[in-house]
Amino acid sequence: MLFGGSPKTETEKWNSQTWLYAGGQWKKGPAAPTGLTARGGAAMAFDPDIGKMVLFGGGGPDWPLPNDTWLWDGTGWSPGPASPQGLTGRVGARMVYDDAIHKIVLFGGSGAVPYRETWLFDGAQWSRGPSPPQGMSARVFFGMTYDPVLQEVFVAG
Repeated sequence: MLFGGSPKTETEKWNSQTWLYAGGQWKKGPAAPTGLTARGGAAMAFDPDIGKMVLFGGGGPDWPLPNDTWLWDGTGWSPGPASPQGLTGRVGARMVYDDAIHKIVLFGGSGAVPYRETWLFDGAQWSRGPSPPQGMSARVFFGMTYDPVLQEVFVAG
């Protein structure tokens, strides 16, 4: 699944399209609802506990960056919970579902500054997560995955 995208040239616009991949083919999804603005660099992860794809933030033509959460149920988008104080809009953050704690883990990204913080989403609300270890720097557009055998989230790049 893809949502949005940045323009390739100065004459193109920011994208607010949803694309779905199934059976070896891409197909265009429904139009974004009002409020789900065109953006690129949003963080997305699937939450099996609620059976929905979760999208957070991203960047677009306007400032400040959106700090909104959107949920995809397989047929359409709906607004998620409001972000708590401190969870600011960002582009280039990453999210993965952590099966050991049954929460989505969001890390990093950039807005007014690069972020070096962790946030957790339990399917209903966001909460601040643990601080990263000393020496782990802020990062944007990096790799992040969950290893179900080791039950750990890995960050690289």
